[in-house]
Amino acid sequence: KYKRGDVIALLRKNVHPTICLVIELKKRMCYHEVKVFSHGKVFTIVDDGFYDTQLIAGVDFEKRTTGKII
Repeated sequence: KYKRGDVIALLRKNVHPTICLVIELKKRMCYHEVKVFSHGKVFTIVDDGFYDTQLIAGVDFEKRTTGKII
């Protein structure tokens, strides 16, 4: 879903979006551990559906969001 170096937004109810840089991804049984950098801190989120994440920028952002090669 994401790659190292992508910029994502974490969207949660009643909270402003948090913009994060993806540092590392670890695949687990039925979820991903995503180590991100935001606001001068490094933290890990568990991408299991609780967070609504949106890809903002990345190496092949256009290709992954539209399905077309530009």
